[in-house]
Amino acid sequence: MRQGYHIDLDPDPWPRINRKTRNMVRKGKRELWVRLGTLSELKALHWNTAYLPHQLKQREKVFVAILDDSIPPISALMVEEKEDHVVYRYSGNNRVYASYQGNSFLLWSIVETYQGTRFKYIDLGGSANPDIEHFKRGFSTSTYELEKKPILLVLYRKAKYHIKKRLTQ
Repeated sequence: MRQGYHIDLDPDPWPRINRKTRNMVRKGKRELWVRLGTLSELKALHWNTAYLPHQLKQREKVFVAILDDSIPPISALMVEEKEDHVVYRYSGNNRVYASYQGNSFLLWSIVETYQGTRFKYIDLGGSANPDIEHFKRGFSTSTYELEKKPILLVLYRKAKYHIKKRLTQ
């Protein structure tokens, strides 16, 4: 069974995340700063915009990592605020600037943003992609079992994705 990952916001998750992950966050903190972004900034950085919504819902926010005001954001991450937790939805990264660890910096900035609020944890979900799962596992302070999706739902979503992709080309 695949795992999903949480970042529990209380107590402080910093000492409980992976040491290498903390080093990546520190590297990002030396060079980057964060601000609220737009859906179009996320779309410019995401590997496939067919996955992204057409507009943000009221409870969704985009955060962007900035290296320098003279260039566009180098990373973007979208979250959705639920009743007692925050859900990590999408992220994108400019691969030219990957060494700055923008996604790690942004995810930790989001942790800092939501600590001390009504939110108890950040739900990172899981991933079938080993690289993305490794990234999420590095930040994780707890895990849960992901529900298996019915095969027809999976096939429906794949078909919908490919149809949408063809229509946007």
